[in-house]
Order: sequence, then structure tokens, then C-alpha cells
Amino acid sequence: MNTARLLVLATLPVAVISCRADHLGAAAQPGVPAGSPGALLSGDWGGPNAALSAAADGATLQFDCGRGSITVPVQLDAQGRFDLAGVYVAQPAGPVAPGDSGEAARYGGVVSGKQLTLTMTLTATGASQGPFVLSLGTAPQLVPCS
Repeated sequence: MNTARLLVLATLPVAVISCRADHLGAAAQPGVPAGSPGALLSGDWGGPNAALSAAADGATLQFDCGRGSITVPVQLDAQGRFDLAGVYVAQPAGPVAPGDSGEAARYGGVVSGKQLTLTMTLTATGASQGPFVLSLGTAPQLVPCS
């Protein structure tokens, strides 16, 4: 077997493993492949009318007329789903009331490849927004409230 072919065969498993870890846009915990229970959503996701920025300690969300937060890591199940409690703060046109701490909300999502389908539901009323289709690494297209 020639040296070039041997080098390709030796590096192929590393490339496959690297691609697998990034497949869901998730930062896998040590020993936990992305798409397995416990994989963490990470990165900046954007699309029409919404954005989500996820890190190891939670996520911040921005919508056309509001913003939100999730204060725990966004862990994906084996199907790439999450459903977590958070806070939503409405930001209508005009001045925002000082000290508005928002209201309880649930954020649900499904990750498939580099696409995230997101919904937000207010806990008290059941009113929901979405679904929003976001892409990893894409700038959001937000429209200010009028």
C-alpha cells in the first residue's frame, strides 16, 4: 500500500468523528456524541423573526417584539429535541417599562443538522410564538415592532 493511501485511511476516522461532533451544532460533553442524550446546544442560530445564542450556561433569545432567556444548559435528547423553562420579556414599540422582569415561558425546539425549529409558549396564558426556523451561523432577520 502506498504512503498517500495509508495517510488517507489513517485520517479518515478522525474526519468522520469531527464531522459527527458538529452535526447538530451541539457541543458534546466529553464522551457524549452530539445527538445523544446530554449533548448541549451551542452557537448562534438565526432566521426570520428570531435568534438564539446558546452557550454552556444557557441561552438568550431575541424576537421581533421581545427577548428571552434560558438559564440552564440547553440539553438535547437523542432526537435533537429540548423543552425548557425560561423567561420572555415583551418589547412592544415605544418605551419599555423599567424593571420588567418578564413572564414565565417554555422554549421548545428540534435540531436537525444545522437547522433549529423553535417555539415559545407563555406559561400563564398558553399563547405561543413560532415556529421559527433558524440556521446555525446565520444572521437573524429581526423586524422592530411598530
